[in-house]
Amino acid sequence: MLLLALAPAARAQEPGRPPDILIVMADDLSVPDLADAPTPSIDALAAAGVTLTQFVGMPICSPARHALLHGRWPRRSGLGGNVNSYQPPSETNVTPSPELLSLPKVLAQRGYHTALVGKWHLGQAAAGPGADPTLTAPQAHGFEHWLAGAPANLRSDGGTGYKKWVRVDDGARRMETEYATQAMRDAALDWWQKTPSPKFLLVSLSAPHQPLSAPPAEMLPPGFDASSGADRRFLGMVASIDHVVGKLRAASDPEHTLFLFLADNGTAPLVHGVKRDEAKGTTRERGIRVPFVAAGPGVARGQVSQAQVSIVDLLATLAEVAGARVPVAGQAGGEDSRSFLGALREPATWQPERAWVLAERYDGEGDDLALRTPRWKLRRDEGVETLVDLVHDPDEEHPLAADGELDLEQRAALDNLRAILAHDVPPRN
Repeated sequence: MLLLALAPAARAQEPGRPPDILIVMADDLSVPDLADAPTPSIDALAAAGVTLTQFVGMPICSPARHALLHGRWPRRSGLGGNVNSYQPPSETNVTPSPELLSLPKVLAQRGYHTALVGKWHLGQAAAGPGADPTLTAPQAHGFEHWLAGAPANLRSDGGTGYKKWVRVDDGARRMETEYATQAMRDAALDWWQKTPSPKFLLVSLSAPHQPLSAPPAEMLPPGFDASSGADRRFLGMVASIDHVVGKLRAASDPEHTLFLFLADNGTAPLVHGVKRDEAKGTTRERGIRVPFVAAGPGVARGQVSQAQVSIVDLLATLAEVAGARVPVAGQAGGEDSRSFLGALREPATWQPERAWVLAERYDGEGDDLALRTPRWKLRRDEGVETLVDLVHDPDEEHPLAADGELDLEQRAALDNLRAILAHDVPPRN
């Protein structure tokens, strides 16, 4: 009986088995803003692994999550803005199809148990006949479980924020009054500790997305006051994310768990001093360049990579970790994902297969696109093109008008980016 009780743990240590995979994803957090909060657990993760300084998300939530989940540029699905999870798919509420290849589907083929904890924000899809399409959408896209789930932002469908929000647990809905980050932490820990390997868990936190709300004291460093103003609430929410990272790291086996921390998009406007024209919702660097740290088996220790990587590349990377193949013949999804596992194993020398990444938002709020190489960035905002030299102008203080005077190097860079956009980037559907 003792041997049977220990069997799941023993299997987790078997050589040759794929590692467990655990992702903690923040909601609305850019690289500079992370540095201002107390984050000892994320710092420890970086010391044990690799930090990617040029990791690029999307300007807003739904496109970022679609890119991560399905490994394709959202434009292939016609998805340019946020999806309303409380309305059915339509021409005005473009929603990714559950028929697409997805990260949990890929990992399930390799025997992984899969779960999503937290925020979804990718619309409706029924997991089976008679299933509620709002309450079972993640399962329709391949997850076995959806726990402490929020179909969209916390202030929706009667919710008011972190202390009153719609919670979904495997198809059962209720109004939750436990602080959202705390509830998501506990659901994640419970599933992780009860589930045998190999397993994949995506912890999709709502924090530090607005409304800004001071976390419980147990999630903050001793003596940290998160109640004295909006900025302190924001930093406290970032600290609460770090707390979740620490708890999940402590519950996982570092020798057998690939642990990732990242964010979907940059910090919201007017939060922590972020200007409206450079924040989430735009393709400025503060809107799309987000944190990424990874540690685990085979990952270099305490290294930094400046290789440019997109959130769309996670599917192929984790498929390679698990020993799965992507793309799958005859299956839509995964077309645009390129593995960056080499950046985690050999960060000093690895070079990406694709020399560019795409980030964009096109919806009722505007049309804002960025095509980015390690040095140059073409931004097309409402049809007006600018060129940024990211090496010499990393804060985008002096964008160059594409129809203005450019030197030979700048003109060549602009022509190259325009050619990539015309010939290599798939069209919007």
